[in-house]
Amino acid sequence: MIREWRLPVRLAVLVTALMAPLPAGAEGALTVYAGPFANNHWEDFFLDPVGLDYEPAWLAVLAPSWEVARPLPALSLEVEGQVGRYFGDQQLWEVNALVAARYRIAGRDACLGTSVAFGLGPSWASEQPPLERQITDNGDTAQWLVYWYLEGTVGHRSWGPWSAVLRLHHRSGAFGLVAAEGGSNVPTLGVRRRF
Repeated sequence: MIREWRLPVRLAVLVTALMAPLPAGAEGALTVYAGPFANNHWEDFFLDPVGLDYEPAWLAVLAPSWEVARPLPALSLEVEGQVGRYFGDQQLWEVNALVAARYRIAGRDACLGTSVAFGLGPSWASEQPPLERQITDNGDTAQWLVYWYLEGTVGHRSWGPWSAVLRLHHRSGAFGLVAAEGGSNVPTLGVRRRF
């Protein structure tokens, strides 16, 4: 059991260490989220949200992030590292590293602060995910795929640095760019704390 935790812990330390030397004053955050594995394509979450089909597998993710630039007052660029663990019918680790853009719809001084974000980067799974193989046409996937997320956050002034997060967690072959088949979608809920 202890050996199973060694690789993800090492990867989490490596991702954090690589992201640490950032500009002074950069805002950081820690996002924790979880959700069920879905058999659907990502666009189904918007076009047919009542027709979603889930597997008995869950993903839990720990994701530290740091703001690295603010080209506009409402727009920031961030880097994020993620360590995730699947439970249930799929038991494996997932590590992602990405760059994200965040747009603040309402600022921190507003009573209700909201933002939307999109992030993109590489994704590594500790083995070929069996549920990804199950939902593909030819039963294939890859350990290395492209990862992206689409996220919305909302926080009330009384919550301080905390906000609620709704995130679509997506792995993909990027239309054959990195893999002919494979991918997954996990709709998640979580919390984010700025520091």
